[in-house]
Amino acid sequence: MTTRGGFTTVELLVTLFIAVMMVVSGYQLYTAVNQRSGRVRTAAEASNLAYSRIRENSDYIAVTNDCVAQAETGASSSVVTDTTLPGTVTVIIRRCKPFADSDITRVTALVRYDTPVKEVAHAVYVAP
Repeated sequence: MTTRGGFTTVELLVTLFIAVMMVVSGYQLYTAVNQRSGRVRTAAEASNLAYSRIRENSDYIAVTNDCVAQAETGASSSVVTDTTLPGTVTVIIRRCKPFADSDITRVTALVRYDTPVKEVAHAVYVAP
């Protein structure tokens, strides 16, 4: 009795089916990672923008509004055009007093971008 080496047609079809499934799942993984990295890149850019704006505005200015009440008193808003973030990019700088009996001021930089709106915030406490 002689045996012939090689694959049968059924074995070849099963092997090709498994190979196609591996390629398809690899492509799905690649697209998921690529989309996630794009979202992370935009969040990092928004974070860098908030950090730079908070550093520009971290000088001490005495305020009277309470942080607990989340009052919009002392908030300044500006639209940023020199960025690659999607949608309308707005930076809001808020100053408030976190402790009633202290001269400490909290400065918060809030970056809003994209549709639906996403937000990134940085905060710093400053004292005279």
